[in-house]
Amino acid sequence: MTIELIHLTAQIQLWLNRQVARHLAAQAERLEPVKH
Repeated sequence: MTIELIHLTAQIQLWLNRQVARHLAAQAERLEPVKH
């Protein structure tokens, strides 16, 4: 496996984590809007 491929995989991983985090944050906001 080349360095470029490892780097690209890491980038995709980070992007997916951000997508999931944003989705979970939106879910939390919808479920408990008073907790802020």
